[in-house]
Amino acid sequence: MRGELVISSLLSMTGIAFVLLGILMWRKDKIELLHYYHYKNVSKEERQHYVKIVGKIYIFSGGSFILSAIAFLFWKYGWIISVIGFIMFLIRMSHIQNRFNKPKRNKL
Repeated sequence: MRGELVISSLLSMTGIAFVLLGILMWRKDKIELLHYYHYKNVSKEERQHYVKIVGKIYIFSGGSFILSAIAFLFWKYGWIISVIGFIMFLIRMSHIQNRFNKPKRNKL
């Protein structure tokens, strides 16, 4: 039981960190919380929209970690929820990166 509490605590702390980062990005437009290379090619006009979407993705992923931590206390396979949530996070982030962060090509 002690191991489950440690794992649940780690999942909860990770989830809370993701949720807090997401709220700061979504509500406060803190794009600088991301690495520069994630948004260097996003136009100035689209940065606010980009950071709001990324913030919501972080909140969703953090929620999946928190839900996983609660589920893990009652079900030994509760960690699966965080794995699914993290995979969805990676897929959605790569989609958003491809959509907003394409380098501008010079036309000859």
